[in-house]
Formats: sequence, structure tokens, C-alpha cells
Amino acid sequence: RVVCQHGEAVVSTQSTGRRWVPRRGTNPYRSLRAKSGSFVTVDGVECLNLATMNFLGMIGKSEIEEAAVASVHKYGVGSCGPRGFYGTIDVHLLLEEKLAQYMDVEEAIIYSYGFSTIASAIPAYSKRGDVILCDKEVCYAIQKGILASRSTVYYYNHNDMDHLVELLEEQAKRDRKNPKKARVTNRFLVTEGLLRKRSSTATGSVPSPARYPPTANVVTSSYVTRRCAMRYRKES
Repeated sequence: RVVCQHGEAVVSTQSTGRRWVPRRGTNPYRSLRAKSGSFVTVDGVECLNLATMNFLGMIGKSEIEEAAVASVHKYGVGSCGPRGFYGTIDVHLLLEEKLAQYMDVEEAIIYSYGFSTIASAIPAYSKRGDVILCDKEVCYAIQKGILASRSTVYYYNHNDMDHLVELLEEQAKRDRKNPKKARVTNRFLVTEGLLRKRSSTATGSVPSPARYPPTANVVTSSYVTRRCAMRYRKES
């Protein structure tokens, strides 16, 4: 089996260990002439695609292709498609309705780009003076969203629930020292469902909210859809 590694333009085989190196003056990137699925054909050789973002395997599914063709015939096609350019159409609202039903929430909103979703949603909830507890291996988009929030941030080691408990205990002590501030402080736990930097999933049991001040859990991911459980602080 041949493995293609895009960017470094390397093709190697497990049996011989041969390595392909581009000739000087040639384009080091290999081009595809068909659908980019789990396996692709490069220069007549079938390769395992390790550079795809098609995690859910949607490319090549006939029902998705048929729906895309029908949408082009009904709505047309242009150089861009964000709602900010063309306005809101019925399929935008239909998708938001279906997402809200699937996630079992009141409403949902869709963005045109995953990065903007994460980077704007976090500062929309968490403000200056609030507290964010975050996995230290989260992606760049989450880091920018946290920075934009201007909140106080504490990072716990990747998937280390014991370290997270330590940070929660420390926050509980700070809250007891200043109960007036604690009453107006929102606290958020932020991680990724599928971590881009590590290609691993978020694991571990979140500590019981009964032991610590109520915290909103924000699970965000550009690559997989997971339910976000938001537990808002209630005044006693």
C-alpha cells in the first residue's frame, strides 16, 4: 500500500521503503484528478489519503451529491455564499431548526466558517472578570476566542481531570475569599470534542457541579458535532 503525505511530497511503500523526491524545478505538490476520498489515485498509483479534512466521509455519497445539484438548480451558484452577502434563505432557517431539534436546544445559529464560529461564540458568553478553565491543547481558533473574551484563563493539562479538579478547588478558594465578586463571576469549562493538535477526543468525567460553583461546559469542535451543555449560574 502506498501512502501519500501532502506538503512534503513524499510517497513511500511499506514493502521496499522507497522514497519519492521531486525533481529540481518541478512542482513538489501532487494533484488529484478525481474525488478526494479515503483513497486517491496519484500518478496512476492508489494512495491512502492522510491529508483529508473529510472526516465524516461525505465526499462521494450519492444522496449528498444529489442534494447539492438540486440546490444549485434552485438557488443558483456564485463566487460566494455567506448570509452576509446574499441574505438569509429558507434552507438556512431549516438547517438551524433541524440542528436545534437534534441538539435539544431552543435555537441554533449557523456560521459560514468554523473558525469564526468558535472565535466569536466564546467572547459572546465570557467577558472580562469571568473565569475560563481550558484544556491546554485546544486549537488556535479557541485560543483567539479566549483572548478576545479578556477573561481570566486557567489551563489544565490535556485530558487531565485531576489537574482540572485542582484548578476548580483553587477557584473555589478564591470565591470563598471574595463572595461578592463570586456572585457576579461566570465560569466556563472549554475543550474540543476532537482536538486538532493531537487528533484525540476529549475524555474524562467532568467533576460534579455540586462540589463547585456552577460552571458552563463549552465543548467546541470544527470537525465533529457534539452537544454543548450549558449550565447557567443561578442566583440562590
